[in-house]
Amino acid sequence: MCLGCICFPQPYMHSYSSKSVNGFKAMFLAFGGICIVVITIPTLVGIASRSIVPGLSGVQADKVFGMVASATMPNWLAAMAVAGGFTAAMSTVNGLVFGNATNISIDLYKTLRPDVEPRRLIHIAMACVAIIMAVCTWIAWNPNTPVAELSVIAFGMVAVTIFPLWGAYFWKRATAVAAILSVIVGSGLNVVFFFLGGKGMILNPQPQFFQLNGFLVAFIASGIAFVAVSLLTKPGAVEENSLALFFHPALKRIH
Repeated sequence: MCLGCICFPQPYMHSYSSKSVNGFKAMFLAFGGICIVVITIPTLVGIASRSIVPGLSGVQADKVFGMVASATMPNWLAAMAVAGGFTAAMSTVNGLVFGNATNISIDLYKTLRPDVEPRRLIHIAMACVAIIMAVCTWIAWNPNTPVAELSVIAFGMVAVTIFPLWGAYFWKRATAVAAILSVIVGSGLNVVFFFLGGKGMILNPQPQFFQLNGFLVAFIASGIAFVAVSLLTKPGAVEENSLALFFHPALKRIH
């Protein structure tokens, strides 16, 4: 989940405020440490909750934060704690929705249609926001939807993108072909494991995978594909220009 959190849009929002390449890389690495702390805190709450509110599982486990707050705090403080959790969640959701809408309009649509007008891109992004929120609302509307398990699955699916993301920032030998194939391999294996064995196969240790779960197998395979294909392919003209600019010595100085 920590690796998946690093791959969210938030790192870019913070990192692009840096004044140098070194600052950019430091911000990106620092966000990884922040993610470890952020993910550890609710994990510790979940561990403690098993003794405070025993017997929770499945959909009922989604209520654990509010139940623990109610059992251990005065009503007014419990309400503030739950409201604070929802506030933090909404902040993350906003960043993800806007980030994904921008990715679809800029990185996908504009790549296919380079001559598209800016106003058209804005309209596409707005439509993407509405569609993404509609899908999320439809999923969350069902009271039997296991939100906690869905969150873990989403984090695990996103985690495989860490290789092309970090490779682009820290390894000059990384190539676009390797980045694309590594994401396809990692995401594809996760999907295959999910359809073959359900959520248990990707979340729980599997004997056929030497007691690794499907997420870790897909993660390792994605990393191997990224490194191997990068070594077997060469950066294209666009990549060479980007690498020359991003790793230029002059950019290491703070202006």
